Amino acid sequence: MKAILKFDLTDADDAMEFRAATKADSMAIVLWQITYNLRRNIENKIDMGEIKHPQEAINSVMEYINDELESHGIIIDDLTN
Repeated sequence: MKAILKFDLTDADDAMEFRAATKADSMAIVLWQITYNLRRNIENKIDMGEIKHPQEAINSVMEYINDELESHGIIIDDLTN
């Protein structure tokens, strides 16, 4: 099965959709990591005493998500209006 997607990269909306389409695999990997590894990561940090306050947990969650996005070359601002 084959599909051909056509984008007008001079059009801002099409260019954004092109970037989203080309990053779909990476976005799926990041979502998988968040779904299956984020909780374990935070629980381990709590168990090791690295997180003691709720704000530290929130910061750690955001850091984990941002690290995953960055490691897969996903720039959210490029994918949204």
